[in-house]
Amino acid sequence: MQSIDRLVTTFVLFTVLTNELVQAQPATLADLPAGSYRYEATHVSSGAEPSQLLLWKRGHTVIGVQSRSATAKFCFRGFVEQNRIVNATRVAPPYAPDSRWEALRGDAFNLDDYRRSERALTEGDQAALRQCFQVFWR
Repeated sequence: MQSIDRLVTTFVLFTVLTNELVQAQPATLADLPAGSYRYEATHVSSGAEPSQLLLWKRGHTVIGVQSRSATAKFCFRGFVEQNRIVNATRVAPPYAPDSRWEALRGDAFNLDDYRRSERALTEGDQAALRQCFQVFWR
């Protein structure tokens, strides 16, 4: 009987700790601390490369790279609202004052359509983010 009580107590403790751990994990981009993140599209059409977002977040501001393929990369800057990036400005390469700048009013990216990847950013990813920093901090 005592071993059953111990088993029940262990199960209850495990359940409580698991629930606390799940609740402690950030649910949205707004909940995440400042840092760099990779998001990958959850819906990919057949034969297409998955779209991804490389983000640098600080407070409610985000600078990022939107990659639609290995060659189609856009820099953007926007603002975080829960799990969305809103009111973004996007620029296509070449990143110059006379490049095509686009204002994306309202929802620019809904991160519910992406999943956060735990893969570390590569040197190439970091170089792409640095390039976008330079575009928006001139």
